[in-house]
Amino acid sequence: MNLSFIGLPGWFPVRTADDVEAWMNLLEEHLRLVRALDEEKAEEAELLEAYRDFVSGGDWRALLLFFAGYGMTLFRARERAAQRAASMPSPKQSLLEVLVVKGYPHYAEIVRNPGFQAIAKAMRLATVAEQYHKARGQQVFAIHYDLFQKLKQHARFPDQLLAIVMDFVAEYNRENARREEQLARKGQGGRRRPNITTGEVEQFVALFDAHRQHSEALALLLIAYASSREDRTAEGEAAVEAATGEAADDADVYTVPIDEA
Repeated sequence: MNLSFIGLPGWFPVRTADDVEAWMNLLEEHLRLVRALDEEKAEEAELLEAYRDFVSGGDWRALLLFFAGYGMTLFRARERAAQRAASMPSPKQSLLEVLVVKGYPHYAEIVRNPGFQAIAKAMRLATVAEQYHKARGQQVFAIHYDLFQKLKQHARFPDQLLAIVMDFVAEYNRENARREEQLARKGQGGRRRPNITTGEVEQFVALFDAHRQHSEALALLLIAYASSREDRTAEGEAAVEAATGEAADDADVYTVPIDEA
């Protein structure tokens, strides 16, 4: 394939066969997401406008607004409109990372930071993952419905944003401790979540201090990562089920019981 005759966007360098494959996977992923949106709905029309701004001008803020906004829209739809949610696929975290790392390497340090990854995963477990368990009658932890909105509202105010993240970390770990106590009293197994460690918090805070001027991007990336779907192998699915006694959650097969629709 002669790439010199193909009009590719400047924000995603394509130099190798692996780059071509990554680009094709991203294109397919983006088509899935964009085609699921309805321009007749004001909120979704704004997402499409943000995506167009990114594609036409390489505006990375617009892209982050798109992915964060898409995740927030899907999160709300799952709670309020079962049929609408079923028609909206979840973004794949692995492809989002490829896009960020390849397209805007400056943000690679953020998404590859162990503290960022741990907190984003905890946020996912406390939002979309627990929402999934609720739909199956298996909720055991609180669902932090307002978390994404608070992150977005305070994204441009570094001190406020950091306070919100740290409050979430403290509450998330407290919920885990209460769960451990409950299971210990009953003397039985059950679904658990990993704590956010002190080391991971320190890594995140150091990252945050180094990127204070990019606090909005960091907040939007947290939302985008927390609301995306983790890729799982068959072995990973089996390990989760063996450890918890429950099938691993998969946002693409999310269903809502009739009485919650």
